[in-house]
Amino acid sequence: MRVLSLLVLCGIIFVTIPAAGRSANPHAPWDELLALEGLTPEAAQLEPNRWRGGGRFALPVFTRVWDDWFQFDPLIQQTGHQVMEASGSGTDLITTAASHLNVAWDMPPAPRVRRVSATQARTLLVNAITAIHATAKAPLDATQQQQLAQQAASVPRELAQQAALILHAVPQAIDGREAMLTACDVTREGIFDRAIRFGSYHGIDEHTLRMVEHADFTALFRSGAVLARAMDTAARMRVSRKKVDCTFDWDTPYGRIVIRGSADDTYAAGSYLLILDAGGNDHYQAGATTENLDNSVSLIMDLAGNDRYEVDNMLEFATGILGYGMLYDLQGNDRYLAPKGGGLGLGIFGVGLLMDRNGDDEYRIQRLGTAAGTCGIGIVNDLSGQDQYFCYHQAQGYAGPRGCGLLLDARGNDNYLADNQDIKYPSPQNGGYNTSLAQGCGFGRRAHPGDGHSLAGGVGVLVDGAGDDQYTAGVFGQGIAYWYAVGMLIDHEGDDKYLGPWYNQGAAAHYAVGGLLDRGGDDHYTLSQTQGQGHGQDFSLGLLHDEGGSDLIVNGSHSLGASFFNGVGLFWKQGGKLNCANSSPGMGVADTARPDSLGLGLMLVERAELTTHPDSPARPHSTWTHPKDPNLPRCYGIGMAR
Repeated sequence: MRVLSLLVLCGIIFVTIPAAGRSANPHAPWDELLALEGLTPEAAQLEPNRWRGGGRFALPVFTRVWDDWFQFDPLIQQTGHQVMEASGSGTDLITTAASHLNVAWDMPPAPRVRRVSATQARTLLVNAITAIHATAKAPLDATQQQQLAQQAASVPRELAQQAALILHAVPQAIDGREAMLTACDVTREGIFDRAIRFGSYHGIDEHTLRMVEHADFTALFRSGAVLARAMDTAARMRVSRKKVDCTFDWDTPYGRIVIRGSADDTYAAGSYLLILDAGGNDHYQAGATTENLDNSVSLIMDLAGNDRYEVDNMLEFATGILGYGMLYDLQGNDRYLAPKGGGLGLGIFGVGLLMDRNGDDEYRIQRLGTAAGTCGIGIVNDLSGQDQYFCYHQAQGYAGPRGCGLLLDARGNDNYLADNQDIKYPSPQNGGYNTSLAQGCGFGRRAHPGDGHSLAGGVGVLVDGAGDDQYTAGVFGQGIAYWYAVGMLIDHEGDDKYLGPWYNQGAAAHYAVGGLLDRGGDDHYTLSQTQGQGHGQDFSLGLLHDEGGSDLIVNGSHSLGASFFNGVGLFWKQGGKLNCANSSPGMGVADTARPDSLGLGLMLVERAELTTHPDSPARPHSTWTHPKDPNLPRCYGIGMAR
């Protein structure tokens, strides 16, 4: 019931409690600016319900803030708080992600865990494996039961109890995945490849569209939360740090169960149901990945050691495709490497969950992962350490249709890099940059002419708790969204740097909502070209909100509260100091191609010392409006420093 209570509580908080230090009226920060042009909050909206014409499966979290943009800053504030509260609990993180997808459930009671004898622990392990065989309709005969008991007799008590606790949750997870697929009522031939194609490139056919529409996501995510709760509980169990020897291998219809001691082990390619490793500097070449339709649950729990999780061009590690892939690493400086592939917290019609509790870690993929979800949930939660995140494309909090990608790094000086030097995914805006789709990105499928299948994007979230961090991206990165989607980047503490060329730092295009919230520290924002730092284009909403600190902004054109082609762009600096280095067009500006529709750019600097370029329209303790074009009567650019 704890998870359900958390979900209900979070919903109540969002409705009734404003963010810290804020008025209960979400209009309050903007009313005075709007009044300069005689605008009421109601008249300052994008056209309500206009979004209904394009993207199937638009999420309520998107439609709510698109219809009333005053709700976006409270939403991004609450999301940052809610995600940080869930840190360290895979169960609560799955529940939080599911709530953004409008999916909720009542959790069954948690099993009671008590210390047991070695004999009891081994009996629990044997019973859990026996139940898994029964679920597969492949019951063990008397000889197999005897062989299993003999194998289990060599497993240390603590490892046996941990493994039993985790494996007891597997049958319900298998049932949840089966319920999700049964609701789709599609042929299962080729379904695994179709899921990968849809998650990777939005490739569709009639079977895939039916899955998107009819999949039972409640059953899928609820069973994932039950499985994560078993992993959470096992991870909290006290385990002796003495070196232990253990060699346990058992094949099930769903994959191999492997339990090892403190040696340096290598896990070769194959289908695994569970790997439980007590320690050592281990090398994983597979695991925590659903390799095929039968291997629908795959789990790794590594208790200690400096480990290397490494594949080449595959989707691997904490990857749930039509199932559940979960990886918990509890201690050590670890490397998660898929330099030509993806994974590391990837859910496609499934749940991928990676929990790293300690150490200086490296996460490196090419594309699709490090917290990415399409018709599923992908989560990475790193609790501490100086961490390195590297990708090219679709990563670091990325969400496609009906998906949520959630990357949470709780502490440490971290580096988030979406490579912009080695051009592998050239941007249509400027081929000299990669299209990143990273660092808090929601992304939908905008139908090509003649296709007719536009699909709304999901919710991509990156939250960093504390530390001096650097965020670098190409085009589309750092709290951005495209096509009926929501993207958010929230950084709570530290002196941070944000670098990007185009559509960065709180920007959205084509019916989308993107925002960046930095809650403290001396920060440096650089937009080297255009359209960012609180920018909305084509009926989209972009927000950059910085609280406190002494900040430097190098801004390109159409930035710092800018609208283009009927969007809403918001820039809000609250407290501290702000130095705007450039004079390029921005700072509360709007341009539009549709004279009958709103275009609104707002720049608000309050309780902050403002320094600007001599040619800038912005001045301390002043208001400014951009000249109106008589042919564009609903186009407003407004700024205020107070």
